[in-house]
Amino acid sequence: MRNRGVKYFFIILGICFWVKTGAEPLKPKGQFLKDSVKIGEEVGYALSFRYPPDMTVLFPDTTFNYFPFELSRKKFFPTVTDSLFNVDSVVYYLETFEIDSIQYLRLPVYILTDGDSSVIFSNPDSIVLEEVVKEITKDAKLKEDTELVPVKKAFNYPLFLVILGVILALGVLIFIIYGKQLYRAWKIFRLQRAHKKFTTRFFGMIRDIGSNNPTVETEHILTVWKEYMEKLERRPFAKMTTTEITKTYTEPELKDHLRYIDRSIYGNERSGELFKSFDYLLKYANDRFHKRIEEIRNG
Repeated sequence: MRNRGVKYFFIILGICFWVKTGAEPLKPKGQFLKDSVKIGEEVGYALSFRYPPDMTVLFPDTTFNYFPFELSRKKFFPTVTDSLFNVDSVVYYLETFEIDSIQYLRLPVYILTDGDSSVIFSNPDSIVLEEVVKEITKDAKLKEDTELVPVKKAFNYPLFLVILGVILALGVLIFIIYGKQLYRAWKIFRLQRAHKKFTTRFFGMIRDIGSNNPTVETEHILTVWKEYMEKLERRPFAKMTTTEITKTYTEPELKDHLRYIDRSIYGNERSGELFKSFDYLLKYANDRFHKRIEEIRNG
């Protein structure tokens, strides 16, 4: 970095000297900043031009063919001005992959006048290609290296976004076409799962009745049935009395069995009819479950 700064200083100093000494105008000056270069190594090439202030000039840009070199980057310097002339300068950083021992370069400067343009080339300058391998002996052999080096795969974000977009588009299309059917299927699936859970629990509670306090167990079984019916029918079964239930659901058998269960809870009546009443409540829940499924399927 220090050597490069020194080179820039001498370039600018030379430009200023050129302005002060009144060197011949309208002749670009180009030179390499080093005497030699290796293949693939970056080297600076300085181009400067002294011209009248009323003239419009353009330097080569990235579209120019710098053969036998390739442009890596460039750096512009501020215009140096005196009473008679302007001096512009650019340093082009070039790389070469050609194998010629001496390589030449000269660059143009474009002068724009009245909608037309003319070209003035700089003086040619040369640079020596440094040879890394000085001599190849007859018994020299290439060194083989067959060991595989793991390469980290880059994630293909454009492909991922395309796939994600296609999936979202298909999802929206499926929802538009089959949205109602899918929603109905989901509701039926949830009802079936809840019904299976209820019947398993209800059977287990009936089987275990009498093992503890029969009155408490009977009331608990009735509460479980009401809670399930509340979710199935979307009515407040859990808060409704037998009289309120039978006003809405007028099946005579339902009324008789609910009243018998009430007498069993509050009147401490016990007989084999209690199991028949619970069996009827289970059958009634099954019937209402299948009716609810048909309502959903029919929309």
